[in-house]
Amino acid sequence: MRAHGAVRVTAAPRVRGLLLDKDGPIVPLHPTWSAWAGRVLDSLEGQAPRASLAQVLDVDVATGRLEPDGLLAVGTVAAVEAALVSVVFAHGGASAAGARGKVRSALRSADRRMTGVPLVAADGVRDLLLHCRTCAIPVAVVTNDTRASTQVQLETLGLADLVTVTVCGDDGHDPKPSGEMLRAACAALGIEPADALMVGDTLVDRLAAEDADTPFVVVREPRPSWSSRPVSVVRSVDELIPLLAPKGAGGASPA
Repeated sequence: MRAHGAVRVTAAPRVRGLLLDKDGPIVPLHPTWSAWAGRVLDSLEGQAPRASLAQVLDVDVATGRLEPDGLLAVGTVAAVEAALVSVVFAHGGASAAGARGKVRSALRSADRRMTGVPLVAADGVRDLLLHCRTCAIPVAVVTNDTRASTQVQLETLGLADLVTVTVCGDDGHDPKPSGEMLRAACAALGIEPADALMVGDTLVDRLAAEDADTPFVVVREPRPSWSSRPVSVVRSVDELIPLLAPKGAGGASPA
């Protein structure tokens, strides 16, 4: 484990609950969400310039790659819909209600057209969740995505039975970067936020963890603009396994 290049692992009481963002730590942004974004843009062809639609989603129009801290990677479905509606409406092709209808139709079409795209789990996530089960460490998925989408993806990946709790963007909590969803997950697990470990891949995840006073690990190199404070980093989630001690044992946690 690294934090801006430095090893930062210290002895501490064991983690009593693991909180995981879905997109990134469990479902890689690429190719799954890159493919979905491309289908949304295709479905809105002619409603607004493709470059303008891609810009609000923080998608590179040339490569289809997502900005890891961009709207599509971190926002709720409602926020994505609203951003697209604003672009379609601004280009004068429809009333506000008409623009909303076109965007919702495009989102449904993109969902249907994803049936042929294989859904794959991030490297090491199954091993991590199996280890948590062995160690009696409950797991919560905390995501700004909808509950329906989250449940389908976890079931498709064969991970649903390894997750104790899911807290989703349409459950009525303030979405990340608020820490409310993390606090709700910890309450459902019966633990204090400070006794959990949040694993994410975006600045929004980090801000939510800070708001909830929950230790945080990022599964990619953080950008310098995030903060001057050190950030604990792993290359893949299975690097966390040595930090998670069996029930009743001492363990380690990121500093």
